Amino acid sequence: MSTTFSLNGEDLAYEIDESLGEVDYPQVLRFPAVNVVHALRGSQDVLVLCDGGLPSELSAESELQG
Repeated sequence: MSTTFSLNGEDLAYEIDESLGEVDYPQVLRFPAVNVVHALRGSQDVLVLCDGGLPSELSAESELQG
């Protein structure tokens, strides 16, 4: 793990492992992705979320506002 701060570019704390399906989204969202919010609000159990209850990608829907 690297905790270096850089003004010259992105410096992630953890390496992205694409073989595990991890993705580094280059954009910064002004509002949370709708499908992520729905998954979080609809869950009663964090272990279910950790075991595949979170979306595997960001939705193409418009972002939530406010």
